Amino acid sequence: MTEIELVQPERPVPPIATAAIHGDTIYCTVVPEEADGSILPGDITEQAEKVFANLGALLTSLGSSLERVLHVTVYLPDIADRGGMTEVWERTFAPVYPARATVQVGLAHPDMRIELTVIAARG
Repeated sequence: MTEIELVQPERPVPPIATAAIHGDTIYCTVVPEEADGSILPGDITEQAEKVFANLGALLTSLGSSLERVLHVTVYLPDIADRGGMTEVWERTFAPVYPARATVQVGLAHPDMRIELTVIAARG
């Protein structure tokens, strides 16, 4: 049986893992969080740039990269932000783009305009 590795954030608040690794697959959740744990204030473009930068840094730390992303679920509290997010998406990923689902939801922090869940290959 393949072991599951949970990657804990430096500040475990809320008490969740930043990523779970099973074999060569990484499952992670990423928000537009600053180094001090605060949510980056700003519009969808600023927050999308931050969340994708955070994703790239996390994947690199786990032995992967943005080029190894398989699927992304994008959570937006306002579906009208989809266009701004897609502009950043197109600058972040190269064609052929990863699979993506975009859904409108209420997010846990009132200042967040975007949250991601991601599946990526390791290595």
